[in-house]
Amino acid sequence: FDRFAGDKYTCPWLNEFRGELALPPVQHPLRSWWHSPLKVLGMFPEWFAPQQPDWPAQGVQLGFPLHDVPESSVVSDDVHDFIAQDQPPLVFMATSAQRFGHDFFAAAVQACTRLQRCGLLLTAFAEQIPANLPSHVRHAPFVPLSWLLPRAAAIVHNGGIGALSQAMLAGIPQLMSPLAFDQFDNTARAVRLGVGYELAARKFSAQLASSLAKLLSDPQVRGCCESVRRRFAQEDALARACREIEHAPLSPTICQSIVTK
Repeated sequence: FDRFAGDKYTCPWLNEFRGELALPPVQHPLRSWWHSPLKVLGMFPEWFAPQQPDWPAQGVQLGFPLHDVPESSVVSDDVHDFIAQDQPPLVFMATSAQRFGHDFFAAAVQACTRLQRCGLLLTAFAEQIPANLPSHVRHAPFVPLSWLLPRAAAIVHNGGIGALSQAMLAGIPQLMSPLAFDQFDNTARAVRLGVGYELAARKFSAQLASSLAKLLSDPQVRGCCESVRRRFAQEDALARACREIEHAPLSPTICQSIVTK
């Protein structure tokens, strides 16, 4: 991760910020800070993943970060008009690291057509979108989920924690098709909470439409979505994380270790 993503995408803005604080630049942030002796912040609530006995003693759970941007700056008039239709759309969102999502979105278009539902395809990679979309399907490179999902009927995604937590906050059903890393664990936890279904990647194209039809008509899922939605506290988990960082005890030895790294 550090070689192909961390150093390339994280270090430029991280080191720019460190420079403002008169701190030296760093490399390999994940490798260096993964097991911090000061504090490990779990950005998820205990009701989603209860604390385990082998977790680090300096760990603390804070809730989902739920970071987003204001819709006014990024939502186009076309998306506004599309969402304002009588029927709430189905949202299809491939993971942010998914650069080969053509089959995912092709299956999404077919499912929307078969179910006679509107669909919104979210990806920054326009080349993944099938050509000549039907009138009931739209593509957008990005729409803030905090604005979009309360206006949607359901979301189909790969089990990433960002989409999953925003969907739980919005109280809408989820169909998850995990591909890698934490997506399998996230999906399993969401299924146990009753807020959605899992659809194996190898069955995705063949069973997407039927799985969505079953999900949308499941009253138990609807009830669980509303129950989980009410669990979200009003406190800002990002603000809590900042307080934990600012109040962490720093000994001279640890400070010197961080600067050396």
